Amino acid sequence: VRALHAWLLSHNKTEIGADELEPFWATRDDKPSGPELKKLCENSSLLTWVSDETMRISINVPVASDSRGYLMHCDDRTESECLQRSLLGCGRHVLKSTKGSQLQNIKSGDRMYLYNIRQGKVRGPFIAIGEAGLNLVEGAFGGHFDFHVRVAKPGSTPPVVWAHGIGERKPPIGPWEPPQPERSSPRGRGMTNTRPAWLDKRTPAWHQ
Repeated sequence: VRALHAWLLSHNKTEIGADELEPFWATRDDKPSGPELKKLCENSSLLTWVSDETMRISINVPVASDSRGYLMHCDDRTESECLQRSLLGCGRHVLKSTKGSQLQNIKSGDRMYLYNIRQGKVRGPFIAIGEAGLNLVEGAFGGHFDFHVRVAKPGSTPPVVWAHGIGERKPPIGPWEPPQPERSSPRGRGMTNTRPAWLDKRTPAWHQ
């Protein structure tokens, strides 16, 4: 399972059909049957058996211990494509800015956030798969946003973690972390750095 997981990551695959794994099995002496592969996935935190009907496998990417958060923009139309493709994108010109240039540092396990500029809301985290790069998915976003980051397919749409308030500036593309709420403490008011509560209620497959 670990070898298959590593192979999928190296090929920037978030989901794949069991019948598309021949190049991987060709490198190994063992090739499990469909039911055996399903059982391996069900007993692993690295892979998920999507369904018997589609015979497809999706990968789970753990959050890196040294993960960083990054934010990218979308609108109502491109947000749908981001979710459908498990892909975030922006124009390569963004890399010329100080913050945007840091997108080139994205690595597998980093946390990605998606800001809808029409709704003023940020969703996340999505978990990055592999490094960001140019045209990882040919033709995505009509070719207008050609710098891409693949993300693990979430079990459900990640929640809104921040909403644009009156008078607040739009967060720029680049490194970003959700603002921490201010909470009272025995010694007075202060900021906490605890995990968001929604992450602790359950651990979805894409965050294991």
